[in-house]
Amino acid sequence: MPHRNLRNLLVVKTRNPLPYPVKTSDNLLYRVNPVFGFVEPGEKLSIDVLRHNGAEKTDHLVVLTADVNREAVCAKGIFDASPPRELTVVPLVAH
Repeated sequence: MPHRNLRNLLVVKTRNPLPYPVKTSDNLLYRVNPVFGFVEPGEKLSIDVLRHNGAEKTDHLVVLTADVNREAVCAKGIFDASPPRELTVVPLVAH
């Protein structure tokens, strides 16, 4: 599978920026960019996904989000503290 860009994966409808980390079900097979970050209110999240050669199988891309105040500056640190989270799962299917 060549390099793909997942567009409009997440749309922020809150008043505060939404922090996120992106995870995959197979970190040896997939590379994603960005892995952590913030999506500003009204913006949309796009993620680059690179799949290395491997057997055809269905994997998953997981995006976690959490409500934070506007002063938050480190998306990775927010999820180290285990806040309440929402989970978005996107199937990744290789043909």
